Amino acid sequence: MQFLYFPIYDRYKENAKDFGPIVPRLVHFLYNDLDVLEEDSILEWAGTIDEASELRRIMKPVVEWLQQDSDEDEDESEGE
Repeated sequence: MQFLYFPIYDRYKENAKDFGPIVPRLVHFLYNDLDVLEEDSILEWAGTIDEASELRRIMKPVVEWLQQDSDEDEDESEGE
């Protein structure tokens, strides 16, 4: 699924001002609603984004949400 991130990143580079705010919603939509992206691949891709990048800052809420969701799933598994 990594190939899906290239057009997102390319579009962001072309027009960060307008497309930047859309990126987290797009990634969330592709993950949560369409089930096209996988949690691990989103986290892996986000981890490759330069730490000083505005895109990294923009994606932070999605990454934190996924990590929190993952932590909750682990807690539920341990409780069984």
